[in-house]
Amino acid sequence: MRLTEDRIEFINKQILDALITEGLVEVRGRASTVLTDMNRVVMQDLAMEDKIDAEVDAMIKRIKRDIPEGSAEYRSIFMKKKDELCAKYNYTL
Repeated sequence: MRLTEDRIEFINKQILDALITEGLVEVRGRASTVLTDMNRVVMQDLAMEDKIDAEVDAMIKRIKRDIPEGSAEYRSIFMKKKDELCAKYNYTL
């Protein structure tokens, strides 16, 4: 995961505060509960993307040719396979 849980919580708090300040959302109940739910959703989303990335890496490693990681060819294959898996899991990047 590219972001720590603390960083995700910080970003979500900034977003929630801005939405409340701008009058775009009205929190009924505790804002901390909303923040906890936001954090959970973002963490699940990032975990799913990590899972897809790991599957794509495994697919590329099974290809008979030796494709250097980080090369243009690797990135191209990675993005193509990632798009395929995202469609399979009904996941939108």
